[in-house]
Amino acid sequence: SDTTATKWYKISDIKFEISASDTTETGSGIFQVMASSNPSDDSNWVMFTEKGGSYNGSINCSKQGFNQVTFRAIDNAGNANDTSYPVYVDTESPVAASIENFKVGDVQITDFSNKILVNGSKDAFITLSAQDFYAEDDTQKATGSGIKEITVKIGTEILKDDEGKNITGVYDSAADRCNITIPGSKLKSGTLTFVVKDNVENPEFEYTSDVIIDLDNLPPDIADINEVKNADTSDTEKKHVNKTFSLTGKAHDNNRLYSIEVQYKKNTEDDTKWKSYKTIYEDLTSWSVPVDTLEKDSENNLKFEDKTLYDFQIIVLDTAQNSTTSELKTVYVNQDSDIPVLTFKDMNLTGMATASPAECGTNEIRIIVYDDDGKIKSLEYRIGEECEWTTAVAIPVRFISIKVNTGISLS
Repeated sequence: SDTTATKWYKISDIKFEISASDTTETGSGIFQVMASSNPSDDSNWVMFTEKGGSYNGSINCSKQGFNQVTFRAIDNAGNANDTSYPVYVDTESPVAASIENFKVGDVQITDFSNKILVNGSKDAFITLSAQDFYAEDDTQKATGSGIKEITVKIGTEILKDDEGKNITGVYDSAADRCNITIPGSKLKSGTLTFVVKDNVENPEFEYTSDVIIDLDNLPPDIADINEVKNADTSDTEKKHVNKTFSLTGKAHDNNRLYSIEVQYKKNTEDDTKWKSYKTIYEDLTSWSVPVDTLEKDSENNLKFEDKTLYDFQIIVLDTAQNSTTSELKTVYVNQDSDIPVLTFKDMNLTGMATASPAECGTNEIRIIVYDDDGKIKSLEYRIGEECEWTTAVAIPVRFISIKVNTGISLS
């Protein structure tokens, strides 16, 4: 029964049970009760049957959406009284649906031209809109009963939760939206499809989206980070760096790489102190990240303290949000290591000082010249304390050989 006249029906042949009475003391009594959904057509009136003090009958309400039924009671004296009653009919299925928002974990998905890679560890959050049957002509708006719920399928299979119930979102008619959460453990490979049901359960509308899910739970590969160039080759225990140095390496994924992040912390700090230095999203298979050891933070403090050991690690993330973390690379930030290094071949310089110069067993002194960033602009030397400084001819200098006489000093 529908005493509020707000109920929707999925059939057009509507049954009614009404009461009618002649309430005056001298009334002649009810002679006949009839009804029509088109009272202007005399042939459309349906006579109701009296049974147990009530009058019963069926009226064909053929219009989609709003129908108005007119009831007429006639007494034995021929007096008539009419009353109207609204009836809402929906015999049409929903007609449309679309994805308004799609997220996997914290990642917003906007491009559906490629497969959506997921790893099964993060939930998918989907917002949809849907439309029930709607048409409009010169006389009325033909609407439907509204969307009740939307169930999700991947491929041909309806997704079930842990209790075996369909994964379904209840439609919010006020917001004209439906939110569905798919637990990560329920995601699988296939096309995302939605089954749209209206409030009177007409045949469902099935919306096949452009979203193709690809379950990928294999982490990306990352080759060892390339060795960092040592700015002080005389120190074999630590990798000295200064100014800007580069971290480089290679990465690979069976599908697509998403990002590479460089993190750092002091060597003496625990794993809760990792900080993000930089994240890159391009050129990931063979990547390179320059690290500026003189860079300052938002409070104008140096990010890297001089004469300090720092650990670096690389985190590779694929599009399915699988990640791989590299082994640590430890470097020693030493801005003094920026100065060029001269290595004297075949000479022992231990204990060398002005008062006790190093001795060479030959009159040819061979020197290797090294600078970590390769920016040696000039090199000067002189033979004997009274001589003028001579500039090396070959620039950039890599190696020089100087001949001196016995007993002469070289500066």
